[in-house]
Amino acid sequence: MLLLTDRKPLDIPEIKTEDPDSTYAPASYTPTESDLKKFEGIWRSIRHMDVQRIARKENALFNNKIRAAVLDQNTAYFDARWNLTKTNRVLVTYGTDTLSYIKVAAPDLTVKSLTALTGTYYSEEADATYLVEIKNNEIIINNKPHPPYKLTPTFNDAFFSEDGNLFEFRRDKRERLFSYWLARGGQFMFPFVK
Repeated sequence: MLLLTDRKPLDIPEIKTEDPDSTYAPASYTPTESDLKKFEGIWRSIRHMDVQRIARKENALFNNKIRAAVLDQNTAYFDARWNLTKTNRVLVTYGTDTLSYIKVAAPDLTVKSLTALTGTYYSEEADATYLVEIKNNEIIINNKPHPPYKLTPTFNDAFFSEDGNLFEFRRDKRERLFSYWLARGGQFMFPFVK
């Protein structure tokens, strides 16, 4: 379907249809504050390293500046249909592809939390040793002979590097850090042990 309009993306009204891809109509469902709160937050793909942020502004939901059409209490439409299936779990449908996401906590940037991440990690599978350090309250990865680089906080215990790799640290039941996964280009996941 091709939709031609002279409206800017933020001017497009919310929609209420059975299939938002095929028919556009004014919304007849007005979301409550609790409806919006269920979607708001950071969502991590279960299958790969995609991370989505849903923000709430002026009684509306936004993902990358795209305003959502809230179809009912458990369904929102950005550039794909988001269906809440459980608390903290959502199915996102792009055409014929469906991805599962879970809600994750925001980054904890306290000194105590960041200090727990520091140390030397080794991966037999990747045949690599990485030193994780803190400098100027930022996480730095040192993998000699390469120059060190800083990581950007993404969600709790997870960071992206400048080249798009995801470093996700894992803790045991006692909250002790024991490993992290390095996801390269969304294709490969390498476990590292402290």
